[in-house]
Formats: sequence, structure tokens, C-alpha cells
Amino acid sequence: MSTGITTWLQIEGTDPAAAISGAITADNAIAAGALALQVVVGVTTWLQIEGGHPDAAFITGSVAADGAVAAGALGLAPVILATLPFRNWAGTLLANTIIEKVAVLRQSDLVVILSAANLTTDALGVLTLSSVLFFPGQVYLVVTSNANSTAFGCQPYTAV
Repeated sequence: MSTGITTWLQIEGTDPAAAISGAITADNAIAAGALALQVVVGVTTWLQIEGGHPDAAFITGSVAADGAVAAGALGLAPVILATLPFRNWAGTLLANTIIEKVAVLRQSDLVVILSAANLTTDALGVLTLSSVLFFPGQVYLVVTSNANSTAFGCQPYTAV
């Protein structure tokens, strides 16, 4: 997951070796009730195994939580942040335009939630950002710039 997010991978049961063995995907671990994911604000990733020792011998194969989140398998649906139409200083609509630098900061504490490069506005000049890291109703500052910062902007938006 990205900076600013803590990921807890919790395997419940008395025998974690039996809960995860061989190659496993998050989809079938969730279906079997062996995997739960909780997203909490922070910066640390923990792997917690209940009923046994957190030893590499108990975990074989791989679990890709990021892929499961991106696929929506963990129940974390992406939240949308859409900007107003981009315009240059003369007021010309910037439809289908590459925005070279984009940063999204949580307004309450200015933590960077998302940083990206070379995103494109749509035919209406709107830049749409989608992420499971955004929370509905939360206000974010979208900061944009070209490569040398001669054109830049910052505007607050509420995620929906």
C-alpha cells in the first residue's frame, strides 16, 4: 500500500500453517474466511498470525493484498476525486491535456495521499482521480504543475 496507510494482514485460527500454505490469492483466502484486511492511517505494515508463531515457516506461497484491493476483492471500493475543468491563464479549456505533476494532500493535516505524473484530463478538461486511499466526504488539496512549475495550481475538492 502507499505511504500514509497501515495494512494489517490478520490470519485467524489455531493453525496458521494450515490457513496459508502453497500459493494463495487474497480472493480465496477471504472466501475461506482465513484473511481479513483492515486499513488504518499510519505508515507501518504488520503481519499478524494468531494461534501460532510469526515465523517464516508458517507462511508459504504469497498473498498479494495490493492486487486484491485494486481488484475490489477486499471490499475497498475506489473513491473518486474529480477536478473542475482545467484552463490556462487565458481561460482556454485544457481538454485531453497531460498534467505533468499531481499531488493530493489531505487538507486536515497536509499528508500526501497520492503523487502521480503525466495524468490526462478528459474531453471536458476534468482530471479524475480514483483511489481506495480517498475517503468519501474528506477534503483534499489537489496540487498540479507542469515540469518546470511555470504553470501550477492548488484547489480543494471533496471526495465522493
